Amino acid sequence: MILTPLPQHCGSPSAVHTEIFYAASVNLFRRQRLTPNGRHLTNCGVLSTRSWAAAASRHRKTSEPRCFIDSSRRKSLVSVLPPPTHHRRNSCQHQRRVFGPVTTTDVISAVKALPDKQCSSDPLQTRVLKSNIDMLAPFLTELFNRSLSAGAVPTAFKAAYVTLLLKKSDLHPANVQSYRPIANLSVLSELLECLVAQHLLDNLNASKLLPDLQSAYRAHHSSERVVIKVLADILQALDGGDLAMPTLLDLSAAFDTVDHGILLCRLETSYGLQGCVLKWFSSYVDRRKHFVRCEAFKSVPTLVLCRVPQGSVLRTILFLLYTVDLILLIQRHDLCPHLYTDDTQIYGTCDPSATAALTDKMSACVDDVALWMCSNRLQLNTAKTEVLWCATSRRQHQIPREPTRVGTDFVQSARSVCDLGISRL
Repeated sequence: MILTPLPQHCGSPSAVHTEIFYAASVNLFRRQRLTPNGRHLTNCGVLSTRSWAAAASRHRKTSEPRCFIDSSRRKSLVSVLPPPTHHRRNSCQHQRRVFGPVTTTDVISAVKALPDKQCSSDPLQTRVLKSNIDMLAPFLTELFNRSLSAGAVPTAFKAAYVTLLLKKSDLHPANVQSYRPIANLSVLSELLECLVAQHLLDNLNASKLLPDLQSAYRAHHSSERVVIKVLADILQALDGGDLAMPTLLDLSAAFDTVDHGILLCRLETSYGLQGCVLKWFSSYVDRRKHFVRCEAFKSVPTLVLCRVPQGSVLRTILFLLYTVDLILLIQRHDLCPHLYTDDTQIYGTCDPSATAALTDKMSACVDDVALWMCSNRLQLNTAKTEVLWCATSRRQHQIPREPTRVGTDFVQSARSVCDLGISRL
């Protein structure tokens, strides 16, 4: 097996070199065949620099994807200035300009941790990749390091096909609302994202930049921890003779409306990502496309102008970093927040004689949260927001009976709510 390296006069890696190397790697995978024992790959051809470039050229010559947002709507989105970012890093020592190098050991460990699944866009099956990873790891390591050092994500890694699955078997199949879209990305793109996610989380944890009151996608943080923390605060207030008022906010399609420009600005301002690191994330969200596949039919590819990519490893982490300002905003109203991905909880306590003041404070806080979400292209669903008053059995008569204003809606206090899948009385 012979691979001709890139010419020395090419200089530092670039996005073009990354694309060429990826195309060559895919071509190499597809031109291999398994030996009878199913364990080793044998060579079926020679790839030169010229064939790399030709493969990359053929890879780029695809139909131009179309935008799913009309031009007038797109202009109105561009004309709106991004909102200010309140959560800023404390010093320049947290700046991160380059990624650390990916080693062959990192790639082998990440591949072995992959589940045995793949999509039709993968050049080879995951089980084959796992059984031959010792041979393929140097090529994948080179590909990933070129992508990180150049700040460019291969175009093929940014394409996903969407399949539709019925949410429940008893739903009508002719109704579009009955389906749940599932985005499928290639295994190699998920592998690269796993390495980037680990690098990013290690850096954020070492710099102590992750918010303590956001518990999603973090070690030793879970939904149970959130419920126990909130419940313990409420019980402590009730033991002191106070009333507690938790409010559970609901977002509409939270991940699908994330603005890419605001996200990149937040990564730079709040977390100090600069240079090739910021350039890589810019390439990661830029000009992504997807199409719907149903049996032998598929739709025309469309550009994804907003949202964090569905089905991606970095999806939850980027949304976590995108909404970090909510915590400071809620705390400015002297209320307690706790977030778990897109589930936002606000709660406060008061003396039984000050319930009216706490209700007004909660309404004002939700108004500011709704305004912040609107400026960040998110949508708060006030109609599905739940409010609950908590009191001991002796103080049940002191619970307010009037509904709480949540935006333009008035929400009656519920007798119980479902918090992160757990019912709280």
